[in-house]
Amino acid sequence: VIARALIAITRGSDCAARLGGDEFIAAMPSMNRAQAVSFIGRVEEELRLHPITLPNGKQVTIGASFGAASLGDVAWSESADQLLERADLALYEIKRVRQQLRYAAPPHLTAETQTTVPTRA
Repeated sequence: VIARALIAITRGSDCAARLGGDEFIAAMPSMNRAQAVSFIGRVEEELRLHPITLPNGKQVTIGASFGAASLGDVAWSESADQLLERADLALYEIKRVRQQLRYAAPPHLTAETQTTVPTRA
């Protein structure tokens, strides 16, 4: 499902591959950080638009977390390993923030009811 989404939106100059398990990478030459964020949004949209059907007929949507790093953000001399490490760090930060948000009160709750919702520091 993820591979299909990546294939659907990558450019001819891009290279998308599965690193292993549930990890994928997309190398996108000549793409800056803003364009990478836009690319991530398109992958997320592609996943939302194409749910999978389980054997019992129920449809589920696949979610994903993404980390992005652009060559030149830190130094133009970064190695591929350094770039991947920064993308991994960004991914884990996104997962940490999402985990915290999962325990935050939804905006429609009043101040009185928000105190009863468990939160994480």
